[in-house]
Amino acid sequence: EIASCLVGSEMCIRDSPGRFADSLALETGTQQDGQEFLKLLLTYLERIAGERWGQGGDAHFVQEHFRGESSYATTCQRCGRASEASKNATDFYEVELCVGATVGGMYVGGGEGAVHPDSGVTLNGGLMDSLRQYLAEERLEGDNKYHCEFCDMKVDAVRAVRLHRLPRFVNFQLKRFVFDFDTMSRRKVTDEFEFCLLYTSDAADE
Repeated sequence: EIASCLVGSEMCIRDSPGRFADSLALETGTQQDGQEFLKLLLTYLERIAGERWGQGGDAHFVQEHFRGESSYATTCQRCGRASEASKNATDFYEVELCVGATVGGMYVGGGEGAVHPDSGVTLNGGLMDSLRQYLAEERLEGDNKYHCEFCDMKVDAVRAVRLHRLPRFVNFQLKRFVFDFDTMSRRKVTDEFEFCLLYTSDAADE
């Protein structure tokens, strides 16, 4: 219904791509990535839906189809309790995945058989491995210990992303730009990346 609304409106993409680009505040003379375009498009669709349907019907189409919920949880290894801040779930419209293994934004390897030095995840250059890396626990130990608010002391802990709710359509953004310490500049990782044809809830629970 939203699509037909756009086609039938004055902002018809087919007849006036320039006006559509203007409505998204796109700089047509500047190269912009797909991630930025999607943010602008979803923001535009939210506004159009709100203007057309107010608070009912398809007014929440974007949120219902593209918005998920996640949190960044830190769990004490001494008492087993998660920090209070871990309960604060936030909305997301995209999941950013690294291509290959990156540590602190620096590319350290990829391709079949490569192992991430922090998470221990074996990388084969595909969606499932990048998801496992994204969800892998980070260990806070030694000089990097975590101050537990319940134990009131520095303790070993684990920190990880927790996905509480997935949208109907999950948007994966690939983080291909890393910092190269050899050249002291950013570069693009051109490793192949495989998208699985079937993605199920069983696979997500692994």
